[in-house]
Amino acid sequence: MLKKKLFGIIIMLVGLMLVFAFVSCPEVLETLKPGDEIVSSTLSGTVTITGNAQVGQILTANTSALGGSGTISYQWKRGINNIGTSNTYIVQSGDFGSNITLTVTRSGISGSVTSLPLFIGSGLNDIPDSQATEGLHFTFIEFTFIGSAYSVSRGTAIAAEVVIPSFYNGLPVIWIEPLAFINYINLTNITIPNSVRFIGDYAFSGCTSLTNVTIGNSVTSIGSGAFSGCTSLVSVTIPNSVTSIGNSAFSGCTSLTNVTIGNSVTSIGSSAFLGCTSLTNITIPNSVTSIDASAFHSCTSLTSITIPNSVTSIGAGAFGGCTSLISITIPNSLTIIGVSLFWNCTSLTSITIPNSVTSIGNGAFTGCTSLTNVTFVIGSNISSDNFHIEALGGFVGNIGDLRSKYLNVGGGAGTYTRASGGLVWTKQ
Repeated sequence: MLKKKLFGIIIMLVGLMLVFAFVSCPEVLETLKPGDEIVSSTLSGTVTITGNAQVGQILTANTSALGGSGTISYQWKRGINNIGTSNTYIVQSGDFGSNITLTVTRSGISGSVTSLPLFIGSGLNDIPDSQATEGLHFTFIEFTFIGSAYSVSRGTAIAAEVVIPSFYNGLPVIWIEPLAFINYINLTNITIPNSVRFIGDYAFSGCTSLTNVTIGNSVTSIGSGAFSGCTSLVSVTIPNSVTSIGNSAFSGCTSLTNVTIGNSVTSIGSSAFLGCTSLTNITIPNSVTSIDASAFHSCTSLTSITIPNSVTSIGAGAFGGCTSLISITIPNSLTIIGVSLFWNCTSLTSITIPNSVTSIGNGAFTGCTSLTNVTFVIGSNISSDNFHIEALGGFVGNIGDLRSKYLNVGGGAGTYTRASGGLVWTKQ
């Protein structure tokens, strides 16, 4: 009996709650009728991107196959980055080498529809996978800021001339894997397409027969040791897309005579060109801010080099052992002439040290046996603590008393000379 009463009370309370809900929400009373069902609608159909996938071109959303009705909202993305919200999008230079997608929604309908990724290429030098060298191995990858793509490595390829395609299975090939072609001694020529963004560490290291490499114009970084020990490589052009040259990237390329560095490179890694014994000259663009330790060490044929004012840091021994170096321009942006910077540059005859330099490190000019003329620009003020006592050599490689003459009364800024082979410097 008690259970029946409790059940009746519960039914009554539920009824009162429903009445209250309908009274509080008159719109429900107006829209719901006997027999009506509440239906949840999800957006269906497809969206595609039309237009020329090149920088400066207009891409347009094609929503003709999109289901439902209502206002459409657009979200263009490069990888995970939001880049536009209208029904059209103008391709920007930063989109080059990336995948773009478009996601759309409709008002009043849940869910969204996303297009297939569209790769932004040059449209001029794209290499189809039909031209890919037989045997190359491709690995599917997901890049956070780029999207779905492929990396490439040698696989079972045996051809002397290797062509890497721009696309594989409809997606861009953007990464040459670390060690991808290491010690591929039969390789003579490699074409890297414009789709590739990254060349991995030691990707072509030890390819001793490689004579020619074409680097696509969307590569942004050349990994450590990427072309190290490519002893037959004669010339290389680093495109303007590259921002960094890795440590030992071209070290031991003993036949390399010509290097063109693109104007976006900001850093040249340690030992990047170490032991490139055939390199005669190089131009460092004014985008470079740092040259790391031993970057050009033992480039024994290098005769001259100009360092732009953009460079603020040069690592230890960067030009050490450049025995043919006759002249070098030190920028007035440099504050430190580091340890062994010009060690054993036996052909260097003169140098001008700008007044921005406040420190000269140990062994900076040790072994510069032909150096007979040094100018410290007006305003030069290097203290004894910062002018290392063995900056011009110690028991080995000593080239005289320049340090003491500079620091003594009457020294400082000015031009100092000595007789060839002499140890006594005189201020002019």
